[in-house]
Amino acid sequence: MGGPFAGWCVRSRHGLKLSTTVVQISGFTHSVAVLGPKQMLTGLVRLTNHPNVTESVNRGAAFVMTESPFMQQRATTMHRDMFDAVRMMQRAGKLRGVAGKAFFWPIVKMQLMVDVPTWLGAYDQGLRMGKAHQDAVSYADSIVVRAQGSA
Repeated sequence: MGGPFAGWCVRSRHGLKLSTTVVQISGFTHSVAVLGPKQMLTGLVRLTNHPNVTESVNRGAAFVMTESPFMQQRATTMHRDMFDAVRMMQRAGKLRGVAGKAFFWPIVKMQLMVDVPTWLGAYDQGLRMGKAHQDAVSYADSIVVRAQGSA
């Protein structure tokens, strides 16, 4: 698939591009459509319910990543083309590999700002449906896939 030219195309089209990063937020509409507005709001509140919002987001994301191997993996593999480009850069040298990761860091983080509240809202919904913890985790994983794609 591709070679150096393909990697350059992906980086130049998406890497460090503000519009590509910001468009990740549009994923909220997909999550609301799949999960429902009440549960999506529940996930957002759960993610930001501490006076120190940064600390709250970090705790919420840590909980999700601890409980869900799927979400851990998703955080590093959600955009196949991006990560193919990074792998090509890593093969070209350590410095290029670091630069490749830096190109896409904002996109990955912004996508997680959609995925994590989606997961938390779905996890809460699963528990309210009477699911055991592990079943609620699996349910939340499936909702993220349905709402955001890239299983």
